[in-house]
Amino acid sequence: MRVRGLISRVVRTSGAACVGTPLEVALRQVMHSECAAVPQESLAQVVRLAAESEEDLCLVLRRIEEGAMAQPTEWRRIHGALVLLDRLMRHKGGGDRGSCRDSGPMVNRLWFEAKMETRLKVLVDFEFPQDKRVAILIRRAATA
Repeated sequence: MRVRGLISRVVRTSGAACVGTPLEVALRQVMHSECAAVPQESLAQVVRLAAESEEDLCLVLRRIEEGAMAQPTEWRRIHGALVLLDRLMRHKGGGDRGSCRDSGPMVNRLWFEAKMETRLKVLVDFEFPQDKRVAILIRRAATA
């Protein structure tokens, strides 16, 4: 039996040891990437783990909200949050759980409107004078 959340694991990524549950490690890889590209394996793992329990989904949604509110200098974190939000909104709930979300998206419209809609409207006009490519990347992710 897998006991997630009780036992911390050490996982090696990018030459640095990351401590935490598999979900926490995957979230760090998505939100704190060394480059503009979000690791697709980590993204898929976060979505899979979020689909396993309401508690994990709540943690992921909190991290998305925090990441979207980050300062412009933390643009990789903002980008990771937006890509993850897009993936969750496109993913259909379900998996091993029998819940009412089996036929609908993991992130519902009510949460989106209450927590993210206003912030996304701001990020559509994101500016990053140091590198215009970053501004384009964030704007594109905010409009996706």
